[in-house]
Amino acid sequence: MDGEAVELRAYEDETKDEPPPDAVVVKTVAGQTKWQDAARLAKEGLEAVYDYNPSGKWSLLCHKVLHHWTYTTTHLLITITLLSMALVEHPGLYWDKYDPYYLKTVLPIHCVVEMFLLALLGVDAALRLVWSGPRKYVRSWRSLASSIFILIMFLDALVTLARLEPHVRILRVLRPFLWLETFLMNSTRRVLRQIIQCFKPIFDVLLLLFYLMAFFALFAFYLFGVVDKDFFSSYGQSFVSLFILRTTANYPDVMMEIYHQSPASFLFFLVYLITSLYIMSNVLLGVVYSNFKTMELKKFKKIYMNKREKLKAAFTLLSDGTEGVSFDRFLLFVKEYKPETPSWQILCMYKALLSDKTDLIFSYFDPTDVSVLTPLSLDRFYGFYQVAKLKWIKDLGPRPAYFEKLPSCLRPVFKFIHKVVTWRWFNTVISAIIVVNLIYVLVFAGIATVENRYELAKVGQPGSFIFTFIYCVEIAMRIIGLGPLYFRSGWNWFDLIIISITTVTQVLEFVPALGVLIVVRSLRLFRMFRLKSRFRAILTAVFALSPQLIGVALVLVAIMYVMSIIGMETMYGLVYPNCCNTSWYFVGAYYSGAYNSTGNTVFWLNNFDNLARSYVTLFEQVVVNNWFVMMEGYASQVDSQYAYLVRVYFIIFQVLALITTTVIVSYIVEGLTFKITMTADRRKFKLFCKKEHGPKCGCYLMRDAHKKRVRTNLSYQDLSCLKAEQEVNHRELNEIRKRSLFWKKSTLGISDLFPSSEEGTTVFYGTNYRARDDLYLMMYEPEIVNWHDSVPKEKAQVEKRPWTSVLKDKLKETVEYIMD
Repeated sequence: MDGEAVELRAYEDETKDEPPPDAVVVKTVAGQTKWQDAARLAKEGLEAVYDYNPSGKWSLLCHKVLHHWTYTTTHLLITITLLSMALVEHPGLYWDKYDPYYLKTVLPIHCVVEMFLLALLGVDAALRLVWSGPRKYVRSWRSLASSIFILIMFLDALVTLARLEPHVRILRVLRPFLWLETFLMNSTRRVLRQIIQCFKPIFDVLLLLFYLMAFFALFAFYLFGVVDKDFFSSYGQSFVSLFILRTTANYPDVMMEIYHQSPASFLFFLVYLITSLYIMSNVLLGVVYSNFKTMELKKFKKIYMNKREKLKAAFTLLSDGTEGVSFDRFLLFVKEYKPETPSWQILCMYKALLSDKTDLIFSYFDPTDVSVLTPLSLDRFYGFYQVAKLKWIKDLGPRPAYFEKLPSCLRPVFKFIHKVVTWRWFNTVISAIIVVNLIYVLVFAGIATVENRYELAKVGQPGSFIFTFIYCVEIAMRIIGLGPLYFRSGWNWFDLIIISITTVTQVLEFVPALGVLIVVRSLRLFRMFRLKSRFRAILTAVFALSPQLIGVALVLVAIMYVMSIIGMETMYGLVYPNCCNTSWYFVGAYYSGAYNSTGNTVFWLNNFDNLARSYVTLFEQVVVNNWFVMMEGYASQVDSQYAYLVRVYFIIFQVLALITTTVIVSYIVEGLTFKITMTADRRKFKLFCKKEHGPKCGCYLMRDAHKKRVRTNLSYQDLSCLKAEQEVNHRELNEIRKRSLFWKKSTLGISDLFPSSEEGTTVFYGTNYRARDDLYLMMYEPEIVNWHDSVPKEKAQVEKRPWTSVLKDKLKETVEYIMD
């Protein structure tokens, strides 16, 4: 903040004086310039690790190696290779584990490859140890756990290599943890961490759900045990039957015999399904969504305050005791932070920070301008991360339409086409044509049978050609009417690709061997997503959520890998044709088919004989249709005393799948809320502009609310200053250029940027897609102000508390949770 006292002091082990709580303690590394140290601090603000700053020469070297893209990619590939070894390990291959060839040849190769990969991961752990230091490395439970896991798995492979005898390799379940620990899996770790942090309220809801199941199972056992012994012959079977009923996989079979004896028994199943399925499922969704928002806000606060702390430290280095950061220092700092950035873009970033309009959802331009000679204050410097992500372009001013340069005989035609494609009802007409095309396709599909579907499709080929011709004419009109602007929209590219594919395949339909390409015609119906604004809004929200959804999917992949390893080690080869004749619920009929059978009698294909089949089996468990058939099939193939362990295995996976799918729904709800909020704020801002500034105000309103755009003006004097600063800092810039692998010369020369006169200005726009953090900055503005005020107090309290006090509080919270 302006005028705030900032203390800069190099941190050394010999220093015994304690800094004040609001002081900035900057760790500098020997041999590094202040620009390099400031850029390193700014980069650390974007990382998830908050206090692992390099403390020496070797620590800095390990830090650079661990965060280089080549190393992070290689690290990820090593862990993926380690995971994929389960495809060729027993029982992934079809060798018998007692086969001498397998024991003497194949097994040693697997062990050596696994030990080599684990040794490489051990090198990674050693680099992290040097980077963070032994004390911090031991305090990080993730780093310590990964090192222990690597050591245990290495010893397990070493023992297997020494014995060359088959034994249970259950420690392979630890491999996904090493995969999730890689740097590029940061977003997936964040999702998994949020799930773990929200586990307490989720566990409470699940405990209540199981309590209701146990309560209803007790009633069902005493009420229906005599009437229907196939589902309620014991209390354990009653509980399993009602758990399956909650997934609706055995409904209405579970109640038909009882319903036949007493129609009033339907009320029991009605109350149970309403309570367990509809009420408790929605309660679980509400709890997960509420806690995820709370955890997301806490995480955002932690990341936000970490960014401010790192930028404050970088500002302290750059200001060097002065009131602010001058442009020449800012130029050298950004060249170290992002070497490929041209100097004129750095000047745009500097002017945007001076205007202090980068944190607004919609940019309002003050007609007054600020000189580039003004130094950046700390308040303005806090917006660095916002402008660093912007892509700057020069505003070339209003340009005439491309067809204005055409000959006068063609100009009226092109102008008329331009008016047609920009007509407000043009998209409505095309949407109506797509609806007619949809009805046309559905009519032919409705009257078609398996025997005549291809012949009937050929009958409808003329109509399909007519629709294709209309779509091609539409695309051609859009390209002619809009010119190069047509190709700047992703939705236009979507249209063009769909129509091109359907046109080519429709021509290839005349080839007899390619008649199956008739089904590609239906792709044209996806154009409705492009023309309907509400559909575009939903797809935009889904695309914006794709990182989170991919993270949840990868968490589910890791869970399925762990459960697959357990399944392969404990249930390999248990099911086969004509097995499971003594199972509950008469599921043996699903396993009665031979190898050449068809229909629902080949459920023995859902097995744990290799990793691929295990994933298929577990995915069918996620879908929940007939999932109990597999559970009871395996339960009938083991001793009765272990049958309940098999059922516990499948029930645990069902619960994990339920939590994961609920998290996916929570993210989708959050994304749609984000979209609705952005649209509502855009409308409010539009009304505010018309009321306050009139129709010709200086406010810029983006059509796409998910984009942000910042405008800055560079005067003749500003650009002259840029040229002068480049000459002054010529030596430092050459030093940075030698160290950088990404330095590239700007495509625009400085002379191209100057306005036509000394009184004129050159306008630049910086654009980027808006992230959720931008929305959080607007939504939680009052909370952010409180965060700024509470940081020194919290920091002082944390530094004064000894580690014994922190440990005692953690134990107290754990005991209170258990007692609750």
